[in-house]
Amino acid sequence: MMPAAERIRQLFHKRFGPLPLVGVVTTGALFILAAIFENWISGVAVPYFLAGVRSLLALPVGVFGLLFFALLIAGVLIALAGASRMGTALRAWLERDRYAAPAVPVITAEEQTSIH
Repeated sequence: MMPAAERIRQLFHKRFGPLPLVGVVTTGALFILAAIFENWISGVAVPYFLAGVRSLLALPVGVFGLLFFALLIAGVLIALAGASRMGTALRAWLERDRYAAPAVPVITAEEQTSIH
């Protein structure tokens, strides 16, 4: 018999695939990177980011103009992704399990004998 831990691992792998393992590894890597770069992020990256946000907000178009351009760029990117061949193939791949397979017609006994 298999140990209980191996059966649980196989159950999770069959049910969820490798995604939980990828999540655990990614979380661990992000934790290590945050521990290493904590001083750099709080001392260098955040002030530059905040200065960039302040300079964007100080532009003459204002907040609503920036929001309009962000939505316009998002719409163009979505339209490009929807019109590309890869977008069409990805949409078909995502919808492959959405619809059930057509039901197989039930053959009665006399139909079965007439076929044979």
